[in-house]
Amino acid sequence: MARINRELPLTKPTVTNGGGGSAAKGKYETFQALVMQALQLRKTHREVFILCDIRGYSVAETASILEINEDSVLRRLAQARSEMGFDGEAGANAITEIVDI
Repeated sequence: MARINRELPLTKPTVTNGGGGSAAKGKYETFQALVMQALQLRKTHREVFILCDIRGYSVAETASILEINEDSVLRRLAQARSEMGFDGEAGANAITEIVDI
């Protein structure tokens, strides 16, 4: 999976060209919806999902931060993605596309 930028957007991105405004707005709104959906996960899944998929930390980094083993991170991440409807490699790729704004 591609490395995700750890800087979360705090404001809507400014679009300088005339043609991309609605596309940028739509992508940002999709990102917002993903975050809102993630906030509905149970705490253990939410922590792992946000650290790995939103913030871009590796499995090892996430395990260290949460003081759990890497297998637990992988299991929780798979469960979180599944609960959100992002199963398998295709789901991980879809999340990367949403988050990479």
